Amino acid sequence: MKLLRALSLFLSLAAVHGQEDDAGETPDFDELMTEMDTNKDGKISWEEMFGGEEGGEDDWPEDIKQSYKATYKECDVDGDGLINRQELPTLFEKFSALEDAEDEKEESDEI
Repeated sequence: MKLLRALSLFLSLAAVHGQEDDAGETPDFDELMTEMDTNKDGKISWEEMFGGEEGGEDDWPEDIKQSYKATYKECDVDGDGLINRQELPTLFEKFSALEDAEDEKEESDEI
């Protein structure tokens, strides 16, 4: 079960635009920033990523929500509470790792 709208957006935009392939190339972070930055302030807030939609943070188990919030905060190097273009690749990498770990956990739970 995928819990992250943002990660899904990252991956779907990357696939649609041919930015990620089997070689593991990364997506166009400028384009991702443009797509996710709904208020066009040049940064992505937690709410822009996860707030308000079905499947958003309100639907997550508390432990997963806290894990992703901690990762978001860790990636916010300048401490302004927002993710800027320079912080976005690290956030993408860390969210991808969390998603992979969650998928592995779910697969092992099914066995």
